Amino acid sequence: MTRSTVRPSHKACAECSRVLPRAIAYLLRKRSDPTGIATRAQERRKRKGEAPLTDEQFADLAASQPANALLWVQMVCIECEGARWARRTVFNALRRDHPEGDVRRADSRWRTFTATSALPNSVVEEAATKGLIRVDSEGAPVFPADPVDALRYAYAGLICSNRVGEFASEQQALLDAASNLVADLPDGAITRRLDDVVDVALVRMNGKHASDAMTRILERYRSHHARYAWGKIKNGLMDEDAALARLDEGMLLGVLKWDPLHASKAALSTRCGWWVRRQLQIRTAADRPLGVYKTDEGWSSAALSLGALSGGSDHGEGADAGSYDPHATSYAARGCNQRAHAAAADEDRRMSVQQDIRSALGSLSPCDREMIQRVYVDREQQKAVAADLGLTKEQLAGRLKEVVFGLRETLSHYEEGPVEQAQEVSA
Repeated sequence: MTRSTVRPSHKACAECSRVLPRAIAYLLRKRSDPTGIATRAQERRKRKGEAPLTDEQFADLAASQPANALLWVQMVCIECEGARWARRTVFNALRRDHPEGDVRRADSRWRTFTATSALPNSVVEEAATKGLIRVDSEGAPVFPADPVDALRYAYAGLICSNRVGEFASEQQALLDAASNLVADLPDGAITRRLDDVVDVALVRMNGKHASDAMTRILERYRSHHARYAWGKIKNGLMDEDAALARLDEGMLLGVLKWDPLHASKAALSTRCGWWVRRQLQIRTAADRPLGVYKTDEGWSSAALSLGALSGGSDHGEGADAGSYDPHATSYAARGCNQRAHAAAADEDRRMSVQQDIRSALGSLSPCDREMIQRVYVDREQQKAVAADLGLTKEQLAGRLKEVVFGLRETLSHYEEGPVEQAQEVSA
């Protein structure tokens, strides 16, 4: 987009070509320093702790015209500039760790690099995941000899971090090579991920094709996970708008966090499924610590068990929501090691525990049951509960201690305490 076709308040970034409406989203170039040489010298002095340039020195340096100087006639958005410096950090670390490779940058924005000797595939792949792609003297990507390793390298360069906007020329070369490799390799999990990798890369780069890419992902996988949202709606635990909004939020989180090269080999649909269930607070045995979530109104009631769901497809009809086919045996998310088959193995014990806890709570007086419910399940402040019941905070604490002691005696045959178990059951 040329300068003449862009509104004065909407500037096109010279790096990613995105048009952003706010001037504060850009690094404004000073007209007094058209080539940027004086600004860079000033920043370099600051980093080294040296005395800054005086106004006269700054003007003299800005007036000098180095060979092959490029004028800063366009705006560069802050996100692009931050990504550039992140790639520069990766490049410096790579050159420091592998001095024998004679690592050199191949462009001014640290997108590509060259090396005279062979580097380990793992090192080159890791650099590609951070936005730094190895190329040859002609600017074409250098692929490993093994076809599978070459496809992994192409995926790493496409879905990398520290890239904004559209695919660069080296990434387009990776995409073309990946398409050819997928056509030549036998059908498998890694070859079937090409479309997902491309769409996820476009979403993360946040360019003009990001919205269309996310729409394609939702068309492929949203209906598969919508049964969780409709299960919450049919059980009366969440209104329709909130449940569907959390469904889409979980899908987006899965897209932003999916790694096609992860050791678990989990598919994009699997990764989205973990985050959809977390956003909807649907618990499996592997994530019991995430049983409740906090909102502006306070703590929620206990999360719904995966086995307790009943519902259907995106339109409220169809498959049983209590069962699902995992694409991986394990996957790590938010610090929890997800065990795909743990929910089914734990279902019988969970149901028996729930029945025993409900029976124990039912034996309490209405006042004691309300105290337990509000303090340990709804997570209300004891001061507020005591005021509603006409008690002091000390009286409420003493009564709670007596009730909890009785519950521990009743449920002493369980390893976990009754309070922890009660937090998993919504009264």
